[in-house]
Amino acid sequence: MISIDNGERYCGGSLIKKDRVLTTQKCCIGAETFSIFIGGIDEPRRPIGKSTKCKNHDSSNIDDGVCVIHLDAPVSGERFTTIRLPSSSQCSETFEGNKATITAWSRTLNDDPSDTRLIHTDVIVNEKKVCKWANPELSTEGTMCTRDTKEPDDCGGYAGDPLTITDTDGEETQIGIASFGPHTKADCYREIGSPDGFVRITSYQYLINIWSD
Repeated sequence: MISIDNGERYCGGSLIKKDRVLTTQKCCIGAETFSIFIGGIDEPRRPIGKSTKCKNHDSSNIDDGVCVIHLDAPVSGERFTTIRLPSSSQCSETFEGNKATITAWSRTLNDDPSDTRLIHTDVIVNEKKVCKWANPELSTEGTMCTRDTKEPDDCGGYAGDPLTITDTDGEETQIGIASFGPHTKADCYREIGSPDGFVRITSYQYLINIWSD
């Protein structure tokens, strides 16, 4: 699990290559440098590198979009694994009804990136009409939303956090990037029935592939 500090805000992210980090577009807009941290369950976050280069698209797009950060040097060590993205055959897949998991760093009162722990929240991918009803302006072809399977135990989440499923072959696959909704709010306020919104990775697969080279 990746954590990003762009000097203005903290964001989540995922390692899609040893020197490429995927996050949401809003985490990159206006930023000139990025400090990248990595960590796992029951272990503290630690810095793994910096970056002054990223690729993202037109910031006027209402559905937020994606950003690929290029690390100055690849992450070393076999224990740091990359996350798989959807295959080309899944580009038209909606994933509606699928069980999924949001991985995030729990928030602290002072937003200290070193004073958090990794949490996992089980969710269900909502139907598109549910997303549209809850967030008519933000729900587009490039977004998807989820509902919790139970009341969250932790206050957690930042824009950029990955949404994953266990694919049919048993491998973890990232299908979304946290973008809007209660998960990304600093006060964690959650209205009843309010879903969390994510950038739909399959809508940006082509750009991600180009920017990751």
